[in-house]
Amino acid sequence: MQLEALLTCYVVFSSSSTSNSGQSSFAVHDSCLTSSAEIASFDALFLSVCKTLPVSDYRHALDFLSDAIVNTDASNPRMINVVHLASVMLANHPQIFITTCLGRFADSDHFIHGPLALRLEVLGLLVGHCAERPAAVRQIDLGSVWIILLKMLSPTSSHDTSTSPAFFHGIVGIVGALIRLRRDLLISTLPHVSMILCFLVSALRSSRTVLGPKQARLVGDTLPQWVDVQQPLGADEARALARLLESLRMKTAVRTHAAAAATGEISQRLESLAKPFSRHAAPILMAYAEALNEPLCVLATDVRKELLPGLYALCDMLNDHSRDAMMVSIPDAGGKAAIKSLWKDYQRQKYVGKG
Repeated sequence: MQLEALLTCYVVFSSSSTSNSGQSSFAVHDSCLTSSAEIASFDALFLSVCKTLPVSDYRHALDFLSDAIVNTDASNPRMINVVHLASVMLANHPQIFITTCLGRFADSDHFIHGPLALRLEVLGLLVGHCAERPAAVRQIDLGSVWIILLKMLSPTSSHDTSTSPAFFHGIVGIVGALIRLRRDLLISTLPHVSMILCFLVSALRSSRTVLGPKQARLVGDTLPQWVDVQQPLGADEARALARLLESLRMKTAVRTHAAAAATGEISQRLESLAKPFSRHAAPILMAYAEALNEPLCVLATDVRKELLPGLYALCDMLNDHSRDAMMVSIPDAGGKAAIKSLWKDYQRQKYVGKG
């Protein structure tokens, strides 16, 4: 009962702090720095107390928190703080706890399309699990992770009042960490990775400046909830996506607890995802061509410039047969012209070892 009271007090205390700041701790702004700093300090104090608990008590606390996440109505205003508490307690958790949380988030749309602060907390929990502790990620978690990310990236007719780039960078960070450090898990889910990358490319579009309200609304209906059509994503996001695409060619080590325990090292072989991902690279290039040729949308010049290194990395994965098959599958002449132009630029900048 004392542990349950402690968790309840945490939720109530942080609720008042969060309501005063109006922001999630995942996205700290200068305007609420004081409240965010207080929450961070309280989180550290709470975690230090948890570290002194016996294993049985800590497990009981996690079970109590899991029940709160699963059985509490997702629309409850205090759910934001419950999810934040789950993120804090991720530092030391059994596998079933994070699996329960991810399953709950994937099943309820309120965690994906609800209040901005709640969505940021859910994304922060995913970042904490996948990007900060990749060795703890298990195959059973990936299905829920992909569902959550795809729902966050899917087009919707309702949008936030302003664009939140934190979603874009958070998703890029999650996928990038899994590509670099958990290649062993991604091999069987590469189509999902390709779909997420297609959505990320599509999210970089912006509406033409001469559009009327109705046409702008049509463009907005093709963007994620966290992107406002009047405030498109920019060069920073394109640069982050390009680095993510380039990381597919990077030779990295698999980071798992089992590998470290068996060999005394974190990795055995350095490999990349370039070869297995080559069959899934074409849809991303096609998404880029589609974004270039939509009549109501544009890809800003600086966005295209920053995105090019990542697109060149995808071109490098394709052989001539895959490229020709992609060209045949593109239905319109504009898309074919965009891919031809991209391929010509890729070959021009490619170093072939002559001279």
